[in-house]
Amino acid sequence: MLCVTVVNTHPTQPIELALQVYQGRLNEVEMVTLAAHDIHAYNTLDQPAMVAPSVPRTIQARRDQVHVLLPACSVTRLMGRLG
Repeated sequence: MLCVTVVNTHPTQPIELALQVYQGRLNEVEMVTLAAHDIHAYNTLDQPAMVAPSVPRTIQARRDQVHVLLPACSVTRLMGRLG
């Protein structure tokens, strides 16, 4: 199993990530992103879900590479089984 966590620190621009596995192979990768529409958003007792993880998405890898778009100001976890 491979687990990679990446951060896009840019406040307004999404970035494309190309993840390449050296001497390995990925078929599917599960992607979960933690982000909000407002860079200043935070959770409180009254609003506990202002910043919440996304629903997991399955992304198909191409041979040894995965390409994903990371939203602005986000943390993303990519998990996949190495083959």
